[in-house]
Amino acid sequence: MTTKITPFIIAFGCYLALHFLQFFVIFPLEAKYGSNVTWLASLFFFPHLVRVLAVWMLGPLAFFALLPADIIIHLILHPDRQLTDLQMLVPFVSSGCAVIAFELFKLVGINFYMTATNTSNWRSLFLIGAIASVINSVGLSVLYQGLIIPEESLLLLGNYMVGDVLGLFFGLLVLMVLMRLLRLNAVRKQKTPTF
Repeated sequence: MTTKITPFIIAFGCYLALHFLQFFVIFPLEAKYGSNVTWLASLFFFPHLVRVLAVWMLGPLAFFALLPADIIIHLILHPDRQLTDLQMLVPFVSSGCAVIAFELFKLVGINFYMTATNTSNWRSLFLIGAIASVINSVGLSVLYQGLIIPEESLLLLGNYMVGDVLGLFFGLLVLMVLMRLLRLNAVRKQKTPTF
């Protein structure tokens, strides 16, 4: 039982931790040097990496690991929001965008879930993450429409997409380099004679 729950706890914890890093470290830096819509969108949004990897590994059920973290962050950032506000749907869009992207591919006959492939193809994960980013960007832009002036809505949409894609790209790049280093280290240990 605990082995089935552990990946959900890890996904929840990583997603929540990266959100805290994002909102309390990266966002303030971007707000200081960037545009005035950075409180809604980041140019490097690293939690998107966790969304994509969690859904890839856990399947659609990853939504239930991501949603509580999104709700916690949303309530911390917007404690004044009423439950009737349209923006209360933000956590559902954010947590569900990667699931929708994976399921769209599955609908057309391409199953990219880890259980179906048993390999990690970074290119397919990046493609799915980019599509999830479009879904997320459009959904969040619609939900935040009344909070920003219309001239900045296109900038917000662009920031969402760029932030998700760049966060995913750099995160996957770091993971790819780490995996290679671990493999090289394992090969080196096998070749090293023991006495």
